Amino acid sequence: MTQRSVVADIEERYECTITTKGTFVPPGRKPKDGERKLWLQIEGKTQVGVIRCKADIRRTLEEAASMRPDSNARRSGGGK
Repeated sequence: MTQRSVVADIEERYECTITTKGTFVPPGRKPKDGERKLWLQIEGKTQVGVIRCKADIRRTLEEAASMRPDSNARRSGGGK
């Protein structure tokens, strides 16, 4: 969700605001005390808009993850 044009399109479609919060924590590392993993705050005019926005974000992220070259290895248990 870092591509601004994708975020702007989703925000406009559902009349919501998407704000990235937290800190990137690499896989395998636990967050430090007081540190919160990366997360998205979604605010909107209506609850329905927020729910639809969340679903669209999830779908977009899943599509992007499935297009990654290593996505098959992740889903099959790391290629073991």
